[in-house]
Order: sequence, then C-alpha cells, then structure tokens
Amino acid sequence: MNLSDIVLYLKAFKNRVKKADEISKILKNLKVELLKKEDEKGAKLIWCYETVLLIQTTYIDAFNKMKNKDYYKAWCLLERCEDNIMFLKSHFSIDNIFYLNFIEEQVGKFQCVFPYKYFLSPEIIIHEKECNICGSKISIHNYCGHRVGEIYDGKMCCRIIKKLEFIGAVISDN
Repeated sequence: MNLSDIVLYLKAFKNRVKKADEISKILKNLKVELLKKEDEKGAKLIWCYETVLLIQTTYIDAFNKMKNKDYYKAWCLLERCEDNIMFLKSHFSIDNIFYLNFIEEQVGKFQCVFPYKYFLSPEIIIHEKECNICGSKISIHNYCGHRVGEIYDGKMCCRIIKKLEFIGAVISDN
C-alpha cells in the first residue's frame, strides 16, 4: 500500500460505512459459527467488532444529522455513541486504529456546543426485571449469576425491565 492508497482509504471513511449492513451480517454469521464451536472468547471479540462498527456508523449518522440541522436526533445519536464507547471500553482497547479515540473526543466537543440546558430525569420504581441472557427474574433475593455489562454468547448482559412504576420527573441542568 502506497501513500496515495492510504490517502484514498482515509478519504473513504464515510463511504466505507455504506457497507455497514453487509459487514454487520458477516460479523453476525461469524459469531453464530463461533458459538456453534462454543468459542465464547471469539464471540466476545466479534461483539467488540460489532460495537466498533455501530459506534462508527452512529457517529457518521449524528454528524450528517447536524449538517442537516436535525439537532435533536443528532444529540440522541451522540449519546448512543457515548454509551457504546463506555460499554466497549471494559472489553476492548479503544485505540485510534478504528478512530474511536477521535470519535469519543468529537462526541464530547459536539455535546458542549448543543443549546440544551435542561434535561428531564425520570423517577421510577422497578418492580420486575429479568436477565437478557438467561431470562431469570432478578431481585434482591434472586440473582442468576450473570454480571451486567459482561459479554455472554456474544451479547452484553443487561436487565430487562418488565414492570415499573413512574413516580415523577425532575428537570435538571446536568
């Protein structure tokens, strides 16, 4: 690869993501194959690559929304970028090979210039939740053993809220 190839590659960052659906399907299929072989570590790596792709495509979508003056949707996408970077960091080095450091820095800078000053923080009581990995009902007395944020079978563990009670909302500036 010569310098002009590298320049073309760098210029094509936005265009490369147009194949994101195709790449996503390939990664999904690879993960299925690894899980058939019970390769948990390989499936976790594929989850990391899927998340890298998601961060890149979400960032580009947010950037395009800002260019089109669709600021609220852009804000929401930047927030998703920020969350996905946070999820990825505990499992994968976010060095600049995939532009993740750049994206993380830019997300923060873009968020600083948004005009939003006040936010709505809901107050809720969670009455029922379950594990997305095993489907077990989770409570103080019933823990399934899966840790929230850990990767199992190529999926990140989280809790699915099944029943909640809305108490109120607070307007805050943070």
